[in-house]
Amino acid sequence: MADHGYQAQVKRLGIPDRWIEHGSQKELYIECGFDDKALVAAVKEMLPAKGAKRITMAT
Repeated sequence: MADHGYQAQVKRLGIPDRWIEHGSQKELYIECGFDDKALVAAVKEMLPAKGAKRITMAT
């Protein structure tokens, strides 16, 4: 992609560098920001503003 001038936006999602209490898998996902709401928010944050030009590549 880089050879053809495309730029990929990457967002790293990781476990915070702090103590995480024990809990159910669901509770831990929420605590670390890996639940559905947090993931949707992270994706929306990366999307271009309305009216921005989008390029779709065929696979």
